[in-house]
Amino acid sequence: VLVEEVFDCLPVVAPRFPSLRSRAMGVGRFRGHRDGRRLCRAMLPAVALPILCRIATAQRVDPKSGAESVTFDAKVDGKTRRMGVSLDANYRWLYDDAQKDCNSGDKASMEACYLQGLDREAYEETYGIYVARGDPSEVRLQYAAIGKYNAKPNYGSRIFLTDMDSDDGSGYYNFKLVGSEISFTMDLQDVPAGMNAAVYLISMDPLGNLGATYPHGQANEAGWKRGVGYCDAQCPKDLHFVQDQGYYEQGRVMSCCPEMDLFEGNRFAAAMTAHPCSTLSQSTCDTNTTECTNPCDTDGADVNLFRRYGPQKAIFELVDLKKPVTVRTRFIDDSGTLTRIEQVYEQEEGGQMVQKFNMTIDDQPIAEQKKLFDEPNVFADVGGVAKMGDAMDRGMVLSLAIWADPDSNMNWLDSCMQNISKFDCSLHPTFDSTDVFWEAWREQPGAWRGPLD
Repeated sequence: VLVEEVFDCLPVVAPRFPSLRSRAMGVGRFRGHRDGRRLCRAMLPAVALPILCRIATAQRVDPKSGAESVTFDAKVDGKTRRMGVSLDANYRWLYDDAQKDCNSGDKASMEACYLQGLDREAYEETYGIYVARGDPSEVRLQYAAIGKYNAKPNYGSRIFLTDMDSDDGSGYYNFKLVGSEISFTMDLQDVPAGMNAAVYLISMDPLGNLGATYPHGQANEAGWKRGVGYCDAQCPKDLHFVQDQGYYEQGRVMSCCPEMDLFEGNRFAAAMTAHPCSTLSQSTCDTNTTECTNPCDTDGADVNLFRRYGPQKAIFELVDLKKPVTVRTRFIDDSGTLTRIEQVYEQEEGGQMVQKFNMTIDDQPIAEQKKLFDEPNVFADVGGVAKMGDAMDRGMVLSLAIWADPDSNMNWLDSCMQNISKFDCSLHPTFDSTDVFWEAWREQPGAWRGPLD
């Protein structure tokens, strides 16, 4: 059985700021080998809003801002389907009834503030998010944007796909991909070193914890409509509103959940990584308590051909980055249990799609790589590929993001990743020849993730 959905993620040529533009994404179910697939009509899950009885409201939706309706076209089983985007709550303005900043106050007061609603103009000018401009199936993320009310640029963005064609037109789109495939076409030529253009799945609540009643009695009425509910396998602590726990000062509460990175990279490096967790859905953890632990495989099962095989395996040496690249990921199962993840990079040549290279996540090769790199195999400890599949069976939300990492310059993705006890990257910080890679390899295989200083 094959169900197909199409979106598109590509970067645009910006005169000052890099961007990711994404335009064509597809999803399909299959059994066995791909030449044995067959198409059929599929029903996609509808997400229903709960009926709530509230004592008070929190994370409110300003009635003057209305519902967001920035949409693009997707192909589902060969037919057009309307998808929306929702900017993560952490990037939005938080304000009170007088339209003044909510930047301090007790927990209950902060939860009673509004999360900014955005029209198309605000998405574009303030956040650099361009949806269905020119191409009805294109989403473009520009790294920096200066809105008319901003003194300084907003840097980076993170959006989630929403389901605008369900019966009630509500919720994040819920992807269930075991036994399926998903594809997207991207343009990376303007995504520079030290930046990450990410396309990934996370086990967020499909309604953004809409209607959750917080400990002080306030209820979340913003939810998915304002990008609430983020989590990933890094268990971020920088969220203002944490799942169903309400407002917290940043740096205290971790927001954890399984994560499947379909693509993380730029025009120099590329990686696919599976991050299962011992829990199958989102969870929180208060770091002020002694029993707080991360339930997820933070490092994950990563496949980065440059890291594993060295020079001549950087993404710009494997594909022509002057042209769009299609990434197709298949989640292969055996009687419903995920057994391996296969990914293929393709480009059009002479009117036909040509395979350029492929990558695979499988328990045994990952175990061998962990041993080679002298890394603990937390992936296996948590449950490996099958555990990742268990989370995917429950449904995951697709996120597109573009961000920079000033603290580490994204070295974990495209340069030498420092571990001073095993290898000192500062001994030869400039990647000026292939010898640099192999010198490091003799001391610490896998230290170099990409060919950048």
